[in-house]
Amino acid sequence: MKTNKLSLINLKNCLRETSLRFPAAIGYAALFTILTMALVWHPHLLPKSQAFNLQAFLAEGALLSVMLKLCKETGQTNFGRNAWLCHLSLAAVAMLWMPLDYLGQELITAHLSIAVLLFCLCIFLPFRRETDDIASSNLGARIIKAAIFCPLAGIVPTVLLSGLIAFSFPLFFQLSAIDKDYMSIAIIFLLFLPFLLFLSRVPKGKRLVCHQLKVGKFAIVLIRQITMPLAVIYMCILYCYDAHIALAWELPNGGVSYMVAIMAAMVFAIEFYLYFVSRGNQDYTVNWYLRWLPIFIMPLLALMSIGICRRIADYGLTASRLYLATLNVWFYVVFLLMFSTRARRIHWIPLSFAALFALTSFLPFNYNTVARLYIVNDVQQRIAQHDTDDSEILSRQDYLRNTYGYEVTTE
Repeated sequence: MKTNKLSLINLKNCLRETSLRFPAAIGYAALFTILTMALVWHPHLLPKSQAFNLQAFLAEGALLSVMLKLCKETGQTNFGRNAWLCHLSLAAVAMLWMPLDYLGQELITAHLSIAVLLFCLCIFLPFRRETDDIASSNLGARIIKAAIFCPLAGIVPTVLLSGLIAFSFPLFFQLSAIDKDYMSIAIIFLLFLPFLLFLSRVPKGKRLVCHQLKVGKFAIVLIRQITMPLAVIYMCILYCYDAHIALAWELPNGGVSYMVAIMAAMVFAIEFYLYFVSRGNQDYTVNWYLRWLPIFIMPLLALMSIGICRRIADYGLTASRLYLATLNVWFYVVFLLMFSTRARRIHWIPLSFAALFALTSFLPFNYNTVARLYIVNDVQQRIAQHDTDDSEILSRQDYLRNTYGYEVTTE
């Protein structure tokens, strides 16, 4: 709800309308707030892994509720009818992960993948029957903008209230606030209330299904005057490095794969911008770049592939290298499809990324599981062949302990 002036009546009406529109999401958020505050005051109430699992489930439940509501408002009634099944499935996944007794990379990555997938579905699933990506992209831009700026609205009341308590309580009541008091204030004003504000900013009605192309001035400046020049310079540097190692006939540095991944992300940003700029016009230069830019990055993707292979050969297999290798293959497929289809649609790009991330991160068997089993087997073989004080064995044991909470005995 948009209001022209701030008042208690307007705030009350806004809160009432938001509560009627997103009751389930607010319920999840309230439970998340209560659980988080309970963990602040009673840190040993639950094991860390179970506490994180429950918090992540409640946050994902709020996202799922928003997605289902938006689908219903855009006419996707089949999702609304099966809302209870979606919530039960999410709860079943959370219950499946409850036995994990260590808050490590496996659990964090798995929940992160679900959150990314639900966020993408919130933006694109309500418009799956549309013939273009204008409406979904307008919604995505508004949601991302609200998600960035709504938490900032809670900073001022958090600072003011904390300062008031810090100075007034000792002066008037001879009491001193403790860290838990300030953390409770932060939870309410930096998490719960910003989420309510975020829900109130989710478009509805005609603003939800908006087919008018809207590219903000900030996005234009960011892409045209910052990202595009940096991308050109960055690509030239990587091409120079590619030529250098080709002439020197040597393998690339293993870390170059991360640099190419950043370059690919910049190309995606430019492609998304050009996609909207090219809508409704026949600008030859824009359309030329829109089609051929994905081809320009192909030699750099080959460089990334070689760097990943060298990294794995030199240091072994880890979950991050598996994710990086999968990302490299995904880059090849996406850029080739963008070239062949001339980037007519773009919604499938973030959706395919989110789906692939989720499929490779779901427990109980995922990339983290594969990497852990590989490292455990490698450590056991090294122990059988070498002295247990070997530095490589010790470093891998530390990695297993810190990342997965897994101990490999030397006996």
